Amino acid sequence: MAFNRMVEDLKQNVEKIAVLHDVALMTTSTLELSEVLNRLRHQIGRVLDVSTFYLALYDEGRDELRFELCFDKGERIERPPRKLSEEKGLSGYVIETKEPLLIGDVLKEPKGFPVRPVLHGEPSRSWLGVPLMVKGKAIGVLTIQSYEPYAFDEKDQQLLSTIAGQASIAIENARFAQELERKVEERTEELVRANKELEDFTYIVSHDLKVPLVNIQGFSKRLEAVCNRVMHELKEIYQEVDGGSPAGERLRGLIEEMEMKIPQSFDFIFKGVKRTAEMTENLLHLSRLSTRPVPRADVDVSGVVQDVLGTVRYQIETKGIEVKVGQLPVVYCEGSRIKEVFSNLISNAIRYIGEDNPSPKIEIGYRDDGDYHLFFVRDNGIGIDKEDQERIFRIFTRIGEA
Repeated sequence: MAFNRMVEDLKQNVEKIAVLHDVALMTTSTLELSEVLNRLRHQIGRVLDVSTFYLALYDEGRDELRFELCFDKGERIERPPRKLSEEKGLSGYVIETKEPLLIGDVLKEPKGFPVRPVLHGEPSRSWLGVPLMVKGKAIGVLTIQSYEPYAFDEKDQQLLSTIAGQASIAIENARFAQELERKVEERTEELVRANKELEDFTYIVSHDLKVPLVNIQGFSKRLEAVCNRVMHELKEIYQEVDGGSPAGERLRGLIEEMEMKIPQSFDFIFKGVKRTAEMTENLLHLSRLSTRPVPRADVDVSGVVQDVLGTVRYQIETKGIEVKVGQLPVVYCEGSRIKEVFSNLISNAIRYIGEDNPSPKIEIGYRDDGDYHLFFVRDNGIGIDKEDQERIFRIFTRIGEA
């Protein structure tokens, strides 16, 4: 008998150690709060009776006890939250004192006990509750109950307190992850709304800009034609007057001044209109890129580069540029966007290769950089001054242009 008892005690101790080990593993997991609580009850049930059980979390800001998981006689039940300032109960007492509480028989508890239980239906007889502690603060209470008196003892209290110490960390981690996920969802919704507002705003602004730009360009061309006609007529008049007379001298000076200033003025207007139109289109394009998702797939970068080179073949041949393309991989990415990147880089290399470059060259290649795919477009053009290298990454910025 004594041997059998010793074997049984040993088995129970081994089971308790296994439970503590499994609960400790929960502290390193990334589980949702509901899953943490259900697993916790299952683990406690391996060594203690959890047919009547509840775990409540304390919201200090609201002075509210929320019953996250409740069972009565093995059945899942729901209990409303409770303000501790209005109805403390045994759970509130445990949270307030931050100490475990064991009551052998609730109905026979001495009259001088500082708090009475909050009864819901048939009262339990045995009550064991331990605080859930994190950094010296009680974040909740874990209780097991029985309808039989004296169902738990001090060893059970010690075991449940030890389990609660590990469980508190797992619960706090799950709550933190849950709160973080909530904030991420809120932030994502805010970004979606902001992107939609940006897209709408960009469309309206670009539309409002395009109309006057077209009008300015059309009016300027008509005005340029009028100025050219006036110049032609002034030259004819000059041929009919005495060039050496004061009037002839003034007319010749006016013609020379107009021949110099009028083309410069219209060139300034047309370049300004073109630049503003490009910025408007870029703004629209940027808005579409930032607000519309692009599906990812395996992309043959070599094929992408050849497509881009095909679109600029005329410029390459006109400038006599030697283009060398290395071995390029297949990568999982957004195909349209990587094509746009290479299009911009190659176009810039061509644009700034230098008019007086005796042997213009562009090299396109790839290097496996471990965690990254590193692509490059090199050229022997005019380059970028060191003080301008940061500026080129600013939106719509071009170096060397007014």
